[in-house]
Order: sequence, then C-alpha cells, then structure tokens
Amino acid sequence: VGAQIDGCQDMSNIHITSPFQKGYLLNWTAQKTIWDSIFSDPLKVSAGDTHLIVTEPPLNFTSIQEAWDEVIFEEYGFKSLFRCSASTLTAFHYKQTHTDSQCCLIVDAGHAFTHIIPYTTGNRSLLVPSGSMSEVNTCVTC
Repeated sequence: VGAQIDGCQDMSNIHITSPFQKGYLLNWTAQKTIWDSIFSDPLKVSAGDTHLIVTEPPLNFTSIQEAWDEVIFEEYGFKSLFRCSASTLTAFHYKQTHTDSQCCLIVDAGHAFTHIIPYTTGNRSLLVPSGSMSEVNTCVTC
C-alpha cells in the first residue's frame, strides 16, 4: 500500500499491483489490502454504522457487482451500499444545479478508458448509444 514505500530501503524490490484492469476491479486481494489500510487507520471506519457510495464503470459486469456486494457486506459489514457510475452522479448534480436544462453530455475520462454518455432529463439516453474509447487513453498515455 502506498504509505509503505517510505519504509522501503531497496527500490529495486518494489512490485506494483493494480486491482483494476481496463477500469474493472479484478484483483480483489490487492483491493482488499488497500481498503483494509484505509478503513482501519486513517479513516477508522465503523462499517456497521456507515452507508457506502461506490462508483463503478458504466455497464459493469454483473459478476463484478456481485463480488462487490459480497466483500462490502460480508467482509466489512457496511450498513448499506449505493452503487452507480460516476457519470450518473455527475448528471444528477448537473440536473440539481441546472434545473432548466433537459440534457447533458458526460465525458468520463479515466486511466484505462473514456466513456461518453448522453443524459436526457437526468437519465441515460436510450436514443443515442454511449461510447467507450480505450484506444484514446492508450495513445494519450504512451
């Protein structure tokens, strides 16, 4: 976990593991190690009294969502979980602050992907397909 690098004497032995691949949480062991260090020390979270909001990629796989549920409720015991895409939260905020607007276009650019999602009256538009461009980020980060 990031804070442990301060105690590292030999930088040649560092091995970096990301829990995410192409924006999807796939390495649960690495993610749980990160969460354990965050929830216990700096935040001192009492999971049983805490409502958790988690953002996920648009059109996340059901198997990953089910794994989230298992870890959040069975491993940590959080009181509740609200899961949605970051673009949904952004569109909600936009609608709250721009009440006269009927639509917005959200560009969600992450490390491994970019999603472009149109929203009409606060909902993902069914008329216009949303897109995902992983190649764009590959070119930008090379």
